[in-house]
Amino acid sequence: MGNVGLKIEAVSNSGPLIHLAQIGMFHLLDIFPVIYLFVTRALVDIAIDEIRNIEKRNQ
Repeated sequence: MGNVGLKIEAVSNSGPLIHLAQIGMFHLLDIFPVIYLFVTRALVDIAIDEIRNIEKRNQ
C-alpha cells in the first residue's frame, strides 16, 4: 500500500492533466469488467444460436 500512496502523491504534484488521465484510467478499469461481461455474454449467445441452427439443419 505504501507504493500506491507514493504514486498518488507523485501524480498530484505533476499537474492536473496527468492527474485527469490517471483518474480516467481508473474509471476505465472500473468499467472494463462490465464491458468484458457484456461481450462474453453476447459471444456465448451467438455461439448457442449457431449450435441450434446446426442442430436444426442436421435433423
